[in-house]
Amino acid sequence: MLGIGLVLGLAHFTFCHTSSTQKPASPHFTNNSVSLCFVNHNNTICNIYFAFVHPYILYGLEVYGNIYPSYLDKLTILNNKLLRILQKEGCICCNERLYLQYNTLPPVQLFNYQVLNLVHKVVYSPHLLPSIFHNYFTLTSSIHGYETRYNKLCLTHVNIGFGQRILIYKGSQLWNRLTSNLTNSTASKSFWKKIKLLLSCDPM
Repeated sequence: MLGIGLVLGLAHFTFCHTSSTQKPASPHFTNNSVSLCFVNHNNTICNIYFAFVHPYILYGLEVYGNIYPSYLDKLTILNNKLLRILQKEGCICCNERLYLQYNTLPPVQLFNYQVLNLVHKVVYSPHLLPSIFHNYFTLTSSIHGYETRYNKLCLTHVNIGFGQRILIYKGSQLWNRLTSNLTNSTASKSFWKKIKLLLSCDPM
């Protein structure tokens, strides 16, 4: 939240400062201020967001992301406000466009994206993960002994509520919702692009 607060303050200052034409920019800043003359460049503003905000969101989702989506509403609203200020968009601009311009996803979809990337690595690139994850998910083909067109995962029976918050269940459930052209995609980069495009339209 510190990163979000910092960038939100800088973005708000920049937005108000650049939108005002009554007074010229002051060349003097205090020790706690930052010169924002370079922030007019869209790529630079985007880099600031991914440097100071995005990593904190990812860290928070890794710890608390597997909860009810409604619990992330405040974080989503704050992130929407930040993106709107950074991109200098008005209220009429839809949230989907804000995330599309920065090639990212809202917190709920971003968590699903991270989970699906983990499942893909376990299935196709387990050597890139610690040994504890090598058999984290189980393919149905490894149980019944014959090959299928769909690389589906086994879903264990769990109690409604807490059991569905388990990462093994969540990852298997999300993976089994994918079409065969996604689950059979072995290339990581291609899979990431397809999944991000899918989640931008369907939060799953």
